[in-house]
Amino acid sequence: MSILVCVAFFPGDTPNELVNTVLSLAINSSDDHSKASNSNLAIHAPVKEEVSEEPKFSCPFCFEELVDAASTICGHIFCHKCIEFSIQAQSRCPSCWRGLTMNSFHRVYLPATMD
Repeated sequence: MSILVCVAFFPGDTPNELVNTVLSLAINSSDDHSKASNSNLAIHAPVKEEVSEEPKFSCPFCFEELVDAASTICGHIFCHKCIEFSIQAQSRCPSCWRGLTMNSFHRVYLPATMD
């Protein structure tokens, strides 16, 4: 006899409700072995998916969430302080190594990064 039980646990459900449901299924399926041995029991509960309202952007330089996003003339986006630091240190884009000056980037206003 094989029994497949798929259970989704939602916020607000108590562990006792889950255990009682599984025990009830096991007891009811073992009452009639001839039927249970010839078929599988499957229970599928709906799964709630949480979708973020707005995308989160991360800086490829510091790997943190973008703060005061800035775009270079080559199109790469970094935190304003990260690209400023990178240009001062090596005068190049950290992504494609294009030569940059302090005038080679500008502020970008992304909805997910604005407070």
